[in-house]
Amino acid sequence: MMLELEGADIATELTVQSAATREPDPTDGTTPDMMDRPVADIPAVRHVVRLAELKQGMITFEQAIVQNIDTVQIQLVPGDGALDREFTWADLNQPRDGDYYYLRVTQVDGSMAWTSPFWIGGQARRYTPPAK
Repeated sequence: MMLELEGADIATELTVQSAATREPDPTDGTTPDMMDRPVADIPAVRHVVRLAELKQGMITFEQAIVQNIDTVQIQLVPGDGALDREFTWADLNQPRDGDYYYLRVTQVDGSMAWTSPFWIGGQARRYTPPAK
C-alpha cells in the first residue's frame, strides 16, 4: 500500500496495527500436508515509526508465526520518481534457434519480478554428446 502524506514532518508517526486473528481451517478439502502454513493463532501487533527514522532506509518488522515469519516493511518512496514505466525495444538481430526474451522488473523497494521466457527463435538445438 502506498500513502501520500500532506503536512507531515520528521516527527510525524505512522502506526500500522493489526487485530488478533487465526489462520482459517481449510474448508475446501485441503489437507494439512497441502497447506502452506499450519492453522495458528496470530496475535495483534502494533508498529509505530517516525518519518525521521525512514530517512535512514527501509524499516522491517518481523513476527514469527509457528515456522513462518510474517514481515511488514515500511520505506519512503522518492516523490519525483515515476510509478509506471513504458518502453519500446526492437531486436535488430535475426532470431536463432533457442533464442528467447523475458522481462525482469526491479521495483522501487528492490523487489523483483520476471516473466517466463517467451521463445522467438524456434526450437533449441539438442545437445549431442561427442562420439566415443
